[in-house]
Amino acid sequence: MASTADILTRSGALLKKYEHYLPDEKHARGAPEGANGGKADSFTQMFFSLSHNLTDLIEKAEEVKGETNRAAIATANAEIRRGKNYLRGELPKLRKVLVKKHKGVTEEEKAARAQQVDDFEYRVECVPDGVTRNPPPPRPRP
Repeated sequence: MASTADILTRSGALLKKYEHYLPDEKHARGAPEGANGGKADSFTQMFFSLSHNLTDLIEKAEEVKGETNRAAIATANAEIRRGKNYLRGELPKLRKVLVKKHKGVTEEEKAARAQQVDDFEYRVECVPDGVTRNPPPPRPRP
């Protein structure tokens, strides 16, 4: 039977050996925090998650520009289109969460959030996916 000290030294050695596989805490995409370091509201969490998905799509679209293999381009564009469709499907849910009452959210913040969602929708449409040639014209701001 192994002693506690033996188990700790073995586990420490294993952690050190495989630490480059662990996610880096400083550079990892953490969840957003709300006011006073608490948990963020549902809108902020959902918007944060969707914006990271959009960032990943934009990175894929940039990688496709340098690709020369037509089959790889077609596959990557299909993935981008699927991602865009997913984000388009999440927009009504995001707008629904936006309308719900949240503690401590003023009317100005609600208007700013609505503007963020509109800008987010435009950014989704601007991601090149191999089908659309030009980005859509921006919506007029009220």
